[in-house]
Amino acid sequence: MNRWLVSITAAAAAAGAFAVESQNIVGFVEAAEVAADTYYMIGVPFEEVGGDGTISFDKLIKLNGIQAYEDGDANCAQIQVREGNGYAMYYYITDAWDANDEELGHDAWSPDGYECTAADIQALGNGFWFKAPVAAEGATISTIGQVSDANEISVSFPGGGSYNIVANPFPTDISFADVTTTGVTALEDGDANCAQIQVREGNGYAMYYYITDAWDANDEERGYDAWSPDGYECVGTSVAKGASFWIKSNDAGTGTITFSK
Repeated sequence: MNRWLVSITAAAAAAGAFAVESQNIVGFVEAAEVAADTYYMIGVPFEEVGGDGTISFDKLIKLNGIQAYEDGDANCAQIQVREGNGYAMYYYITDAWDANDEELGHDAWSPDGYECTAADIQALGNGFWFKAPVAAEGATISTIGQVSDANEISVSFPGGGSYNIVANPFPTDISFADVTTTGVTALEDGDANCAQIQVREGNGYAMYYYITDAWDANDEERGYDAWSPDGYECVGTSVAKGASFWIKSNDAGTGTITFSK
């Protein structure tokens, strides 16, 4: 039997905690209060129990103080998943149908009025936006699932200068100084073509650049490519547990960022 006590932050805000004893390490994360008509960047830090590194929104997300509405109602809570230069939209509805054209009979996330299919399943390290146009006072969004037993997880993203959402897939804070990045060219600090990461911070973003010439706290060059907010190495934790962020690379092809426990 495995026992693990951890706490996770699931939007870019304060935290909850869980402790579950099981052969499968199962977690529950409660986000800070959800304000109405406000966007939150959330990551996928769990897989389905007994799963393979993926999970559906219906299994991952639990809402409190945020009700479902009929399909097409403008008050429906929504999820936006980055897809090319746009977004795939999911709505929290009361009247989703199954593949046999019968009503599911329970509230569910749906992309088109029907229940989600295998094409809508989310992988560890995916990130997305969440918004509830209507939310009761004290409303929250929670995520639940199984903690991966992998020691490292890689998340890929396309280059070409497009913005993509990536998430920390682990229930531990991870410094950008400790992630491995491949398929991305580091440039000198200040170069306008530097790959960049944008972490939601209040109504703006904290910026990190992938550079060749970062310095450590002793004013000595690190000697290898690194993510840096200001020309110096990252200090402390930069990727919150379960948080997601924007990443952009001007290189052609696919980049990969690898998180390790």
